[in-house]
Amino acid sequence: MYTRISYLLLLLCVAVQACSPDKPEKEPALTPAEGDSLLMAYAETFKLIRHQTYTEVTINEPWQGAAGPARYYLVPKGEPVPDHLGEEDVIRTPVSRTAVLSTSYLPMLNMLGVASTVRGFPDTSLISTRIYRQMASEGILYDLGQGTQIDRELLLQIEPEVVFGFGVGEPSSIERVLNAAGHRMVYNTDYLEKHPLGRAEWIKFFGAFYDKEALADSLFTTISERYDSLRQRATQNDPEPAVMASNLYGDTWYVPAGESWVATFIHDAGGRYLWKDTEGAGSLQMAFEPVLEKAQHADVWLNASNYTSLKDMAAADVRYTYFAPWKEGEVYNPLKSNGTANGNLYYELGYARPDLVLKDLILILQPDMAATGVNADTLTFYEKLP
Repeated sequence: MYTRISYLLLLLCVAVQACSPDKPEKEPALTPAEGDSLLMAYAETFKLIRHQTYTEVTINEPWQGAAGPARYYLVPKGEPVPDHLGEEDVIRTPVSRTAVLSTSYLPMLNMLGVASTVRGFPDTSLISTRIYRQMASEGILYDLGQGTQIDRELLLQIEPEVVFGFGVGEPSSIERVLNAAGHRMVYNTDYLEKHPLGRAEWIKFFGAFYDKEALADSLFTTISERYDSLRQRATQNDPEPAVMASNLYGDTWYVPAGESWVATFIHDAGGRYLWKDTEGAGSLQMAFEPVLEKAQHADVWLNASNYTSLKDMAAADVRYTYFAPWKEGEVYNPLKSNGTANGNLYYELGYARPDLVLKDLILILQPDMAATGVNADTLTFYEKLP
């Protein structure tokens, strides 16, 4: 999954999310014989179960429609494999050599201090994180090809202990190639999480593969606390600016529903999302006219595709000029890339750092509010369209 694919996956995951601002109730712990289940605060699509000599990682639904979960058994290097497990079932930790298939995984590995273990990525021109760009320029991080045409021979040559990837609607075709060569494909379904902090909590998933569970837990706790602190401050202010989102694709406007990530972020930033009372976490497929009727006098417009200027928007569809945010210059898109021509920082770092996304939205929706504590002077991901 690359930055362009990440944008498509964003549209896909909007169709399957159901955000809940409250933390889920804790499930009963497993008995000692079964192992100790590590409770997640927000993440719902994976589980970590710590046994006496190994850790069990369960991906509840490795791809949409999968017949059952995927399980990975992590055994420290140098330790014997438990009798009831076969060597083919085991991944040795800490992982020292890997390839990843999505830009969204890269920041979490960097936060854990294991960026140097990443040796392969599809189309390195899409990467925004500087350390990986440097590794690519030095020939340490190999470019596995563009689009969906991954160079499978090169992938095998770098001898990854695991490949962190994904499947959308079906198993990854790369998995068969890896299995035949004795390598492991590890599925990541963070895009199915129902809350922005749920996706960020996947840093604990990566931490398990690198024996960095304590660091991962500490990093997530810090991100979660920052997010909650910002949310509490932002939602105390009144009045709330009216916010619209998205844009036309053909003749259809895919409006994020009231339980989507977009709606959650807007609410937590102190905005009034115009479709906040609609049900579902997916997209409402609407014609132009009802969107205009409801949002013509909105205060702010977010996430209008990848347009880089108001002029570009008007050239694409002159009807965009009918909305007040276009007329007043209050249209904001997550366009920043750290200087790369093809990268996008939001689709890379934003999933790992929802606190920074929230900070951006607070500064956009409530510019008079000092979002202290997270570099409040500049926007991290968003840009105001000129």
